[in-house]
Amino acid sequence: DYLFTAGMVANRNLNQEGMIPEYIHYVGNILIDTIRFNRHRLVQPMWFSSLGLRKGNYLLLTLNRRDLLEKKAVLHSLLQTVIEKAGGMPIVAPLHPYVQKAVKSLEVNAPNLHILPPQSYLHFGFLINQARGIVTDSGNIAEEATFLDVPCITLNTYAEHPETWRIGTNELVGENSFALSASLDKLLHGEWKHTTLPDRWDGRTAERIVQTLQFIILHKLYPKLANVYPKPTDAYPKLGSFYPKAWDRTLSIRCATLSFISGNFSIRLLYVFYLYPVNKTYDFHVHLTISPVSLVYICFLINLNLLTLRPNYL
Repeated sequence: DYLFTAGMVANRNLNQEGMIPEYIHYVGNILIDTIRFNRHRLVQPMWFSSLGLRKGNYLLLTLNRRDLLEKKAVLHSLLQTVIEKAGGMPIVAPLHPYVQKAVKSLEVNAPNLHILPPQSYLHFGFLINQARGIVTDSGNIAEEATFLDVPCITLNTYAEHPETWRIGTNELVGENSFALSASLDKLLHGEWKHTTLPDRWDGRTAERIVQTLQFIILHKLYPKLANVYPKPTDAYPKLGSFYPKAWDRTLSIRCATLSFISGNFSIRLLYVFYLYPVNKTYDFHVHLTISPVSLVYICFLINLNLLTLRPNYL
């Protein structure tokens, strides 16, 4: 198996488990590709103004961790701390139905606490991007907050990506209401740290994965091309400039689908060549005469869902 990691912590864990280093590829956080691609597509919810909300003047609260929801006394203390420290500032809480039920069972009454149903990705992304700060138990939200430079307090003692609290905007307070109170004081007084973008959290992870897969797969198909098609480096230049002219002349790579034409195959890699922020897809055409070895690798690619078979009658 080839393993693609988001950080050096994951690399270290895999090395300790005895994985072969050549099979581990440090490419970055794929979640950041999505938020970067959609950052300028975020949509303000229609109910935003009707609740009296203003950009940068509300707290975003999310809860999802079941073991926390089962600790009624702890959850009640944390919610009371958030409400008291908000000092009347609106608290927007998009919650799943089972979380709403758990929160409402605590009978926490506060006019500034707005419990809402789950939001769409673009609506919720808007709420993250425009919040004064975030209180959450979600690691993914902490990652997006780090990229967007939004203060984030995580109700956990553990983060899947330690970068979020080491150099990002995240702070871990666990289930300690006193630590939560201190962090909220710092946040609301404008004393929160600013983010330093973690290495390779630049929204180009998918591009690195594609380049690595191309190198792995095409070198197995065409081992003689080792000196023509270089192995991806840490720099990972833009896809359009990555391929030398000699490679273009050799295989004339530009393609769209996999089709069978008089004993030849035309291969197209799907979706993976879309680059941000340029709304452009890089296609590659590779024509080769079918052979048993090629057929095996083509079946391998199809099994990876990188290619699709489609008859070409043109």
